[in-house]
Amino acid sequence: MNHASRKRLAFILSVLFALSMILGVGPGVLLVNRPETILGIPLLYAWGLLWYFVQVGIAVVAYVYLWRTSPVEATPSETEESP
Repeated sequence: MNHASRKRLAFILSVLFALSMILGVGPGVLLVNRPETILGIPLLYAWGLLWYFVQVGIAVVAYVYLWRTSPVEATPSETEESP
């Protein structure tokens, strides 16, 4: 992945994470604050879980594509045998 695409992905993930922070606990809560359930879970809890999983997904994508570097190659001093 080249530098420009990494930078673009980082921007997109940052915007999505900020949006999930706002919708997860901010005005988005007002949209679902009703006494209904989804699969036996109150709608408000399901809303929070949805945005939690979105944030975890963003973190996993960032780890795989942005935060990991190529494997470190052994330096010559590490490959020499010690006496």
